[in-house]
Amino acid sequence: MKRIIYQQLLDWKEKRNGEVALLIEGARRIGKSYIVEEFAKNEYELYILIDFNKAPQMVRDRQISLDVVLINTKHTNGVILAKATGI
Repeated sequence: MKRIIYQQLLDWKEKRNGEVALLIEGARRIGKSYIVEEFAKNEYELYILIDFNKAPQMVRDRQISLDVVLINTKHTNGVILAKATGI
């Protein structure tokens, strides 16, 4: 199963070339976060992991846009956001 999902992520990366975000939904505790983080580690030089389950309530309620979250992440962690590129 892991190989099938990983291959689907590779297909998404190749076809979309960083132009479209990916939303992964599913039951709790089946490995969604694990496989996505493994994919990011293996396929990208840099990545930002945002766990919306741990995000402030304002983010979960969509009272703050994802742009604000990314800008805050940039300033808080000294991350330089750049156009997506593969390894």
